[in-house]
Amino acid sequence: MNSFRITYNWLDFSNDADHRWLQPTFAQLTIAVGEKMLTRLLDKRARTTRDFAIIPLYPLTEWIVANWWSLFEEAEVPSRGTTSDEYRSRHAIRQGREGYAVPDVEFFPEGAWTRITWKPSAAFFQAVEFLEEGVDRVSTAELRQVMTDLVEAVVSRLEAHGIDDTWLQEEWQAIRQITPDESEFCRAAGWLGLDPYQLDGEAELEIIRAAIQLPEHLKEEVFKAAPAAKLASAVDWIRSGLSAIESNTTTDGSWNALRDNIPKTAVNGTPWEAGYQIARELRRILKLDDALPINVDELVGSPIPVIKAGPPPTPSFDGLVGVGNSSICCFTGKNRPDSKRFICTRGLLGFLFDKSTLPEFYSSAQTNHQQRSRAFAAEFLAPASLIARKLSGDDISNEEVEELASEFQVSTFVIGHQIHNHRLGKIIG
Repeated sequence: MNSFRITYNWLDFSNDADHRWLQPTFAQLTIAVGEKMLTRLLDKRARTTRDFAIIPLYPLTEWIVANWWSLFEEAEVPSRGTTSDEYRSRHAIRQGREGYAVPDVEFFPEGAWTRITWKPSAAFFQAVEFLEEGVDRVSTAELRQVMTDLVEAVVSRLEAHGIDDTWLQEEWQAIRQITPDESEFCRAAGWLGLDPYQLDGEAELEIIRAAIQLPEHLKEEVFKAAPAAKLASAVDWIRSGLSAIESNTTTDGSWNALRDNIPKTAVNGTPWEAGYQIARELRRILKLDDALPINVDELVGSPIPVIKAGPPPTPSFDGLVGVGNSSICCFTGKNRPDSKRFICTRGLLGFLFDKSTLPEFYSSAQTNHQQRSRAFAAEFLAPASLIARKLSGDDISNEEVEELASEFQVSTFVIGHQIHNHRLGKIIG
């Protein structure tokens, strides 16, 4: 994992009363991830390249503060509309450019890590063009600290020039003086993609009610996957699932016996890498070798009970897996057999290896928790090494993906992701 850095050198411009908060904050700005310079640009007028942009930092830091809670808390959830321009307005720093040359950099918080993407873009009025393209992940805590330091530097710069009444300074002071209870509420609003300072009284009460009704260990993941407009129905669906799991008495304890014989596995790397490692270890322990397809219900001679749920409030809700009165069971609205198998397998990670006795919630959100469980299920049911042996070449047709999905008894989506994530080839057609 690379480090994220923002560096700057202040520039002195003549005072302009109409833009008194801009002039003091002009700087040479460099943004970097590891050795990659995200601000590397072509200056068309000077006919040269350089690693920094020349902009006032006030608009950029104003955007950071305005989107503070979403910037570090709001996960990417395609079915919640997070591929929309509205979502990107809270995660793309170009939204804070105000006509100045700022690179096209986006931040996607995933939990302990944040995914950063950047791509070439032009700033026509400044006759510059940003050149770099890439994706990387950095520590969310480190990113927050870098952003904090940048805002603090701009606020201090304004104060040094006798400016103490800007929106930025007032809002930043409010964030810095926030109480623990207020911070918890603001984080919850951020999980939903909402500005906690722009909510009316009823919206605030709905967030508080939902937070109270959900178990503490599920709250963050549920909020991150739920649409704000359907939060109440999302909570009702989760609570009905928890009740159904708690009441389950249909298993014979065989899964508990297997769990008692599964050692904890030390893993390294990203959440998805950890998921892959644990899946391979479970296949080794169970002596599955190259077996396919894997019938989860036959692993211990006893099926994982699947409790049929009503339609979830949003497609991003996949289900709950947890321990009832006797053993593991699954609560999901999925209808396809391969989808139900996949949810049950995701639940095996927490049940067998994390030794969790609490129900776990699974969704399509791009968080570290969800990535780990999806990677585990994909690699356990359709190992990349077995897929690679069956591929006809580097170019893979959609028909071949469908055939592999049928053979492994998983969705084409799972096969496609395994091919892409393990760089097994390119799907064409």
